[in-house]
Amino acid sequence: MSASSEDTNEATSTETAERFIDTYYEALESHRDAIASFYMKATTLPDGKTFPSIVYNGNIKADGAGMQKFFQEEMPEMQFDIQAFDSQCLNPNYIPQGTTGGQAAYEKNMTILITVSGSVKLGKSRTAATKEFSESFVLVPNRDETGPRTRGKQVKEWVIQAQTFRVVV
Repeated sequence: MSASSEDTNEATSTETAERFIDTYYEALESHRDAIASFYMKATTLPDGKTFPSIVYNGNIKADGAGMQKFFQEEMPEMQFDIQAFDSQCLNPNYIPQGTTGGQAAYEKNMTILITVSGSVKLGKSRTAATKEFSESFVLVPNRDETGPRTRGKQVKEWVIQAQTFRVVV
C-alpha cells in the first residue's frame, strides 16, 4: 500500500471515529430511540456467522433493535466521559457482501476498528456509581446509505458490525 493510501485510510478512520464517538455516546445518553440506527442490518453469511456481533458486558445482543430495547427498558440514565480512543483501518480492501469493489467510494472500501475507554456514571444523582469501561467497535460502510431518508433523518455512513463493551473491574 502506498504512503498516500495509508494516509487517506488513517485520516478516514480518525475522522470517522471522532464523529462516531460523538454521536453514538450522545445517543446512549439522550437519544435512545436512535440506537438501532448505528448498527448494520442483521445478516447471516453463507458460513452461518451472523452480524452484527454485539457483546455488552458478557451478554450477547441479537441486533441493533435488541441493543436499543435493552437501553430503553433496562439501563438507567447514563453519562459517559470518554477519556481516550484509537482507530485503525482493519481491512483497506473491504467489499460488502452483495456488492462489487467498484460500487463504493475508495475511502469507504475499508473496515475501521475503534477502541474507546472512559467512565460512565449510572444514574442522575450525585452519588450515582461511576464505572470505568472499555469498548471496541468494528465499523463497516453502510450499504443502505444511498437509500431513502426517513422523516428527515440522515442515514449513517458507517454502521457497527461488531461491538464489545466491558466494565473494567
